[in-house]
Amino acid sequence: MTRTTYLGVLVISAIVGLPAAFFTIVLPAQMRDGGASLTEIGLVYIVWLPSALKWLWAPFIERLAVSFRTRTRAIWLLSFFLAICFLLVAPLTERMATGYLVTLAALCAAVTLSLQLLYAGWAMQALGEEQRGRANGTAAGGMLLGGIVGAAALPLIAASLGWWITVLATSAGLACAGLSGGLLKDTAGQSGPAAAPAFAKGLSVLWNAPLVLCLLLTAAASGADVTLPARLVDAGMSPERVGLIMGSIAMTLMVPASFLSGWLVSKFDIGLCVLTCGILKCMVLFALGFAPVQSEGQVVALSVADFVLAGAFTVLIWQFYMKQSQRSAPVASYAVLTSLDALIRFCSATGAGFFAEQAGYRPLFFSAGLITLMSGLAIAFFTARKKPERCATPRDDPFAQKMRDLP
Repeated sequence: MTRTTYLGVLVISAIVGLPAAFFTIVLPAQMRDGGASLTEIGLVYIVWLPSALKWLWAPFIERLAVSFRTRTRAIWLLSFFLAICFLLVAPLTERMATGYLVTLAALCAAVTLSLQLLYAGWAMQALGEEQRGRANGTAAGGMLLGGIVGAAALPLIAASLGWWITVLATSAGLACAGLSGGLLKDTAGQSGPAAAPAFAKGLSVLWNAPLVLCLLLTAAASGADVTLPARLVDAGMSPERVGLIMGSIAMTLMVPASFLSGWLVSKFDIGLCVLTCGILKCMVLFALGFAPVQSEGQVVALSVADFVLAGAFTVLIWQFYMKQSQRSAPVASYAVLTSLDALIRFCSATGAGFFAEQAGYRPLFFSAGLITLMSGLAIAFFTARKKPERCATPRDDPFAQKMRDLP
């Protein structure tokens, strides 16, 4: 991969990360400050639902991802449509019409998911495993850079210039950034356009029961993260400070963590990397459970640590899902895995909000920590027990076979 290719991955991923951070960090903090319950805040993660349904259009994206011309054109058109959708946020931010904002969030999520599928299709077809690990680290870093803009920079700029100018400038930037799709070049060995794979080929990846168990544990472990902005507000912080800390400090630290995890997964066994990250995240969640309600400094430090580890975990899981995708239908099977992942995350987030409302933060963080640890152990065991690819032996060699057949 060249520097311009890394730049293309970075910019496209930033397009994906900006609206996601705006709707999942800024909006929940504003809602909690306005008196919303934790159950209502959990429902904000309805933005995961489009991700749970993306397998419906994944076979179509499969075709677009192969050809350089169609892939480049699709990336720009999707970015332009995303810019129009985000532009509609401007008249709603002044009134905080939650229902309309959540609807726009779901629509923006559907567009950004298509961009992610285009990237995934290119990465699985054009890159080797080591290059893919580094590209995924770059992609996670780009999403975090976009998240810094969406969660921290936009509210600060809007406080000075107003939401109309801020959203208009952001939408124009999203449309222009879509031109970076031309930087994702094909490799010499990449095949040309192929027919769309049968949908059953994508679903066949779910026949692997241990893989599905790993997926369920990994997705369920993320539910508690949705309550972190509300936890900070309950500790005495304003929504503006929450957005500044989680959207700038936390996401800035997540960038090098994501690049580091991308490099580590290209050098070491992915199961070991996931297990190490899971143990660290489990320890942080346990500490959050023990933290007193009004201990602002302690909760801030632990929340930032949890966000940083979540970014590293994202890179590792991307690599894990890509490795498990079917070679005959890489995008379709990858979409099936990540769709089920998103559905479980949505259910886990809504359930986490209700659970925290009824039982409190401590039982929630303890449960999430245990599930995170189980997820790391399951993936480490799954990758360790997989048999390596069968190599040719003298018995398989046709010449050796002929020699054995000689009298």
